[in-house]
Amino acid sequence: MEVTMKEAEALAPVSKSTLYNDRKSGKLSVKKNSKGRTVIDIAELQRVYGDLSKVPENSNETVLEKSSITPKGISPNENPLENPIVKNHIELIEMERRREREQFLDQIDRLDKSLEKAQEGQNKLTALLEDKSGDRAGDWEKSMRALEARIANQEKAAKEQQEREDKMQRQNRALKKALDAEKNKSFFQKLFG
Repeated sequence: MEVTMKEAEALAPVSKSTLYNDRKSGKLSVKKNSKGRTVIDIAELQRVYGDLSKVPENSNETVLEKSSITPKGISPNENPLENPIVKNHIELIEMERRREREQFLDQIDRLDKSLEKAQEGQNKLTALLEDKSGDRAGDWEKSMRALEARIANQEKAAKEQQEREDKMQRQNRALKKALDAEKNKSFFQKLFG
């Protein structure tokens, strides 16, 4: 369900300048419709600004007001569930609910994985504190020694690299000095040495 920028101004609980600043900064996603007009998905407005008061009545899309459907063009005698407009609105709402459900399930999975990792870390820490790790203490010492050796090698390599760079800088300065001296020689000095 999409609305134009003008409709979004009436819908969003923020000022026009905030809406345009959020659009410019990328906080609010917009796109172009088939007519080339800039439109915003209502779900995007809800994501950024929370509950919306109502969708403008001149919108070509679903009109929502506090989660109730109020479609236009339905006669009182007509069964609303058989009206194509209502069917379209229901499909859109169901699609939005499925999308939100998938997002929530993904978020739950991520939280479960984070909780498992945190629990594993806590279990390892508890084992170390209780000294129940047994052979792991030796592994820890080996890994610490290996890490110290690696750091020493990196420091040595960095020192050697710095020495090479210093040497190249000295050579460059000497070459530049010789070039400047050569440039400053007079014509006869250049000819006769």
